[in-house]
Amino acid sequence: MIQKNGICTASAAAGHRYFFPVLCAMLYACIFSAGCTARAALCINADNSAVLEFKTRGGKTLEDTAAAFAGDSGTTVVLDEKAMRNTFEAAGFTLTELTLAGKTGIELKAHLSDIYKSAAADMLKTETIGKEEKLTLTFSPAYMQALIGLLPQETAEYTEFLMAPLFTGERMSTDEYAELIGSMYGKAMRADLETAFFNFDVSLSSAVTRAEIFPSDAGVVRIDGEKAEFQLFLNKFLSNSDKIKICIWRKT
Repeated sequence: MIQKNGICTASAAAGHRYFFPVLCAMLYACIFSAGCTARAALCINADNSAVLEFKTRGGKTLEDTAAAFAGDSGTTVVLDEKAMRNTFEAAGFTLTELTLAGKTGIELKAHLSDIYKSAAADMLKTETIGKEEKLTLTFSPAYMQALIGLLPQETAEYTEFLMAPLFTGERMSTDEYAELIGSMYGKAMRADLETAFFNFDVSLSSAVTRAEIFPSDAGVVRIDGEKAEFQLFLNKFLSNSDKIKICIWRKT
């Protein structure tokens, strides 16, 4: 089942501390996935444990642009392995795999023993409706700025070169944002931005009954049994200065 119109979307759990690595993975994808495909997969088990897998590799255009933005000669690695490990472990995840490739490539696998240990946050809402549980994850400039503040400084600085309304709150259409990126970094970077997307898969311990995104043109959704698969269009995602919501309903 594929849904292209809707209201919201996400997974099933609770808490800012628990969900921070997932948000962190999505933020890394926003920063480093222009010109490539990034994927995050979150699996929440019946015993409340969770596994997060994330993989992205920036294209040459993005890596060259990031290097130029930093005034780099071409040898600096944007991501710091120690800082990333500290970020995830501080959020309660155990990193079992972490590989950095090139300047912007990331591949990781992280585990959490109990997702319900953390307190609820404004970004993440869960509610029970009849025999279903609904989880809504909301992205907005205020939330994203708070998240950026938790990233390693060297990585957080790279959000500046994107000039994204999702981070700044500036109102701008999707076309205007693409034009801005093109005027600043060239046609190749604009073309990469307009074709890039981010996949976010959520697997639960019971059947997903419904999954939606708002605004509906920010991506597409596919449901496969106990899994909801979201494909977010990077240009739509980054150019939205209001709120983007992803939601999942599942059987309790």
